[in-house]
Amino acid sequence: MLPNALKTFQAIENKKICPKISYISLKNQEFRKNRLKEHLENSPYQIVHFATHGKFEREATSSFLLTYEERLNLNELERLISISRFRDKPVELLTLSACQTAVGDE
Repeated sequence: MLPNALKTFQAIENKKICPKISYISLKNQEFRKNRLKEHLENSPYQIVHFATHGKFEREATSSFLLTYEERLNLNELERLISISRFRDKPVELLTLSACQTAVGDE
């Protein structure tokens, strides 16, 4: 787990951040593609936050986030997030917090 990710999870779980929203935390070995897909398919989340390592390149297929067991490329992430687009409450905010999430090609 990233050094400050635990503090972020604890603040969310203690309702210090976004007290009126529902959430699920997929930490460590729980953070797998199939679990993420299951949650995004079955529950309406308006905010999705990833605290994980990632790499961002010019090509979306070369960019990825790390789950517990493998890479989640940006095309896969887009498909997962777009599951909610026709719901009453689609994903409105996607945040990434990791070492290199702000690094990349403009």
